[in-house]
Amino acid sequence: MTEAITLILAIIGFAASSLSMHKHHRDVLGMPPSPLRAKTLLYSGWTVLGLSVLISLREHGWSLGIVVWLGLGTVAALIVALSLTYGPRRTPSKKSRRISR
Repeated sequence: MTEAITLILAIIGFAASSLSMHKHHRDVLGMPPSPLRAKTLLYSGWTVLGLSVLISLREHGWSLGIVVWLGLGTVAALIVALSLTYGPRRTPSKKSRRISR
């Protein structure tokens, strides 16, 4: 159960951190983020990632907790990276829909 929570928090943290970048924010939401939104997404992403590390450390201790979190963090980063890579291709933007009509 703790591993699932750690994985979900890591996915949320990596997703928020990646959405703080102009390119990813524009690809997903259709517009670049404002400077305040970019900073908020970046800081909240790092905060949630830190929380996921703390949960893993509390559950498994220092020696195993780091290893468990690195494994789950790798899976979470892969999920977010693949979602950002292949997600925008599935849904055409409003601009491309207007051109195709």
